[in-house]
Amino acid sequence: MAPELLEDDACTTTATDVWAYACVMIEICSGTRPYSEKASDQAVVLALARGEPPARPIGLSDACWSLALRCLAPIPVQRLSAEHIVTDPLFDGIPAEDAAFMSVEDPAFSTTRPRHPQGENVPGSVDMKERQDDHPRRTMIVREIVETERVYVSRLREVVDIYIKPAAASITNISSAFTSETTVPDFDRRIVFGVLERIYDLHRDTVLPALEAAVLPLFSSMDPSPGVSAVAAVKIAEVFASRSLNFMKLYSQYMSNFDNASRRVGEWTSRSSFNVQFVSTSAETLPPASPLSSVEQKRIRKYLKRCRTHPRHSALSLEGYLILPVQRIPRYRALLDMLVQAAAPLPNKETDVLDIAVFEIEELSQHISEVRRTSESRAKLVQWQHRIRGEFLAPLVQPDRRLLLDGRLILTRVERVSVSDALQPVHPDDDQTRSVILDLTPRFLVMILCNDILVLCKDQSGRRDPKSHLALCAAFCLSGTQSLLYPATVERNNVLCIVHSEATLYFDASSSSEAMTWCEAVNTTLTLNL
Repeated sequence: MAPELLEDDACTTTATDVWAYACVMIEICSGTRPYSEKASDQAVVLALARGEPPARPIGLSDACWSLALRCLAPIPVQRLSAEHIVTDPLFDGIPAEDAAFMSVEDPAFSTTRPRHPQGENVPGSVDMKERQDDHPRRTMIVREIVETERVYVSRLREVVDIYIKPAAASITNISSAFTSETTVPDFDRRIVFGVLERIYDLHRDTVLPALEAAVLPLFSSMDPSPGVSAVAAVKIAEVFASRSLNFMKLYSQYMSNFDNASRRVGEWTSRSSFNVQFVSTSAETLPPASPLSSVEQKRIRKYLKRCRTHPRHSALSLEGYLILPVQRIPRYRALLDMLVQAAAPLPNKETDVLDIAVFEIEELSQHISEVRRTSESRAKLVQWQHRIRGEFLAPLVQPDRRLLLDGRLILTRVERVSVSDALQPVHPDDDQTRSVILDLTPRFLVMILCNDILVLCKDQSGRRDPKSHLALCAAFCLSGTQSLLYPATVERNNVLCIVHSEATLYFDASSSSEAMTWCEAVNTTLTLNL
């Protein structure tokens, strides 16, 4: 959603359509939704209010990213027009018939949805009455599903053969005797590659053979009839519908560890110390890796150089290989949607296995997105916990704690309820929070909102150092009867008021949208904890 749509009485315009187009383009080209790096919807709204662009996804080309940024300008009049978009160098060489196929009038872009067999809407699919029995297009889509699956399996085989297996090879000492050491230490292999080899096994042994068997009658015939392509489409849908649980398990595990893998690969290729904190979506953080010795660092860099010069290595980098599973599920989703669109209409608006396959893949996509958000939320909480200094008796990272929103605000005024003017900070414990900030001097604070606690920390650098230590000021419990907070309000356009049983705190936000985002986030959390 374009940032101007956050304002009251906003309406869609050509500029908001350009913004939406850029978001869709980023997701199609990278498999990553814009702003997916944010821990919550509130954080996304806050970024929009500040005019922040989404983070550049891994693997997105320079040309695509350049076009996206020009379409995502925070000021509507600064965005490209549709005429400028279609003449961008990114689209040089696209045949006219492909451009016609991508027309917004194409039924594949319809937003109406069928119903799941249980009655609820099938997310993202198209209405039965808009199905078109299009044999040529259906055949083309079926062919693309199988051919892209072959390429996907081939790329996964490359990363297994070129990177994963050599990484686990035993090394020899000076006397040529084998030792228990491997080229890449076990912890690093588990962090970087995770279940990628198991994903490869799933697609090589079951998914690809099943897809090839489904389309064999279609492509073995010199002149297949529309009925043959229709049967192939149904069999392809059965492949995805019957394996949704396998997809769910493996891809969820892979996605929950993807950020850790990206960070570790970055450490491999850097000259800094190999000692970073990894997080998972489970209750506890992963055990810290022992710092790699200089010998191990040198060995890993030689290993990476050998991998890159392997004759079967494609133009992809290691990061490009690792992002392949991230991109594959959205690709399935788009192809199955188009396949449903080209299928024969069903009587009485019934649903069939095509609709169920789309539904299952969409459920998987949403689940993976939630896993990713949970992982990112926990990672940010770990980062905040490392920066905060103070007697926090209960760690900030807890099994059921989720980060909802974080950011910097300026505390400008405190209105105390009690008579005493003394500043007596009391640190929070497991059961309750017993203090508020009583310093009347304007302060740069960091506010961290979780599903059960609101934490205030003093930015001792005055916003000059984004990695500086933070001094713990207060933490307010938000759960049930222990909460001492009342609903927040917004005054004078951009002043956020946090009401505590002992005082009211006034914060200056950078904009009215930011203040309203914080207000709604705090009040929603309080309501959910009643």
